[in-house]
Amino acid sequence: MRDLPGPGRLGWWPAAAGMLAFSWVALVLPGRPVTLLVFLLLYGLAQLGAALVYGQAWFARGEALEAYSTVLGSMAPVTRDAAGRLALANPRTRLADSRPAPGLLGVAAVVIGANLFDAILESDAWHGLALGATQEVVGTAVLAACVLVTYAVAAAVVRRRGLVPALLPAAAGWAAAHHLVPVLLEWRALLPALPPPPPLPVLATASFGLLLAGHVAAVVVGHDRAVAGYGPVAAPGAQLEFRALLIVLLLAAVTLVFGRV
Repeated sequence: MRDLPGPGRLGWWPAAAGMLAFSWVALVLPGRPVTLLVFLLLYGLAQLGAALVYGQAWFARGEALEAYSTVLGSMAPVTRDAAGRLALANPRTRLADSRPAPGLLGVAAVVIGANLFDAILESDAWHGLALGATQEVVGTAVLAACVLVTYAVAAAVVRRRGLVPALLPAAAGWAAAHHLVPVLLEWRALLPALPPPPPLPVLATASFGLLLAGHVAAVVVGHDRAVAGYGPVAAPGAQLEFRALLIVLLLAAVTLVFGRV
């Protein structure tokens, strides 16, 4: 097995593509064990082939699940020091000082876009369409549109300002808020001995809290990066578009996740 420098040129794009593929199978083609098995087999073979070419370095940014964990881990309050021991870390500093590799914005766009599409799937408006045999085609198109529009808008706002890492907390907030309720409602199906989940109003409040916390953290990190890049005087103006984007994302999440459009 050879450790080649190739994965660095690709950045996070292979992981973004893998995450989009996982989202497509899970959201557009749910409830198909054979399809899922074939997908996992092909995905595993592709990862094995890439590892044979690029070595172990491939998995950090090329394997979707590990890359997703890595991105979330960058916001964790713990890390490993030079000796490999656990140590406390400041997520705000880590994100504010990071230098994003190509494709990191793509990862954030897939996370936000896929959760946006999942919320659309659960909406009354979607269920009222009665798509029938065209549901998979329309679902694929809507998923692609959610991701592409999210990426295009975010790229226009954050890339030229150097604020890509600041979008990650918002993406994490989207994912956490969207999945909290179904996970807690279904945990007793896996572990019946666990206590019953809290009432729905409590879960909804907790979901909104996670969503809001992610966007507030994004504002804080964006401010730190803007100050570092533009200075304290010009920093407020450099963040206006980014903060407007966060407001739009927050309103979209509240409308779709909590409003049942």
